[in-house]
Amino acid sequence: MSRRREIGGRLAALTDIAGILSAMKSLALMETRLLSDFLDHQQRLAAGIEAAAADFLAGLTGHYLYAALNEVLYSSLMAENRQRLVHMDTRRSTRCSTARSWPRTGSGSFTWTGRWTPRRRNCGSPTTGNARKKSSKRSR
Repeated sequence: MSRRREIGGRLAALTDIAGILSAMKSLALMETRLLSDFLDHQQRLAAGIEAAAADFLAGLTGHYLYAALNEVLYSSLMAENRQRLVHMDTRRSTRCSTARSWPRTGSGSFTWTGRWTPRRRNCGSPTTGNARKKSSKRSR
């Protein structure tokens, strides 16, 4: 009987092991199903993140291009403005130094008589147009 008991004990142990393995198999299937659901969710999330990154990159590229074009435009406008200021300064300095060098005849019916002289403001001369008016009134 000892042999029979020994086989019965092993059979009971194997039955317990079979139950444990069956429970582990069920848990493994359940975990596999949960992981597959999680994996699907994670793949959808990764696709959404990639789409958002692509949209962000497209928007950033557009903003960067806009900023670069604005920089080119504003630097061009500033260079043109500097050229105009230099031209105006040189024109003002020549006009102030030789006030009578302006053309004596204009277009149309206007003819230069030589009586009128332009005001020399900011040209460094001590008399301005107002001082000339006062002095011309005194002489009359």
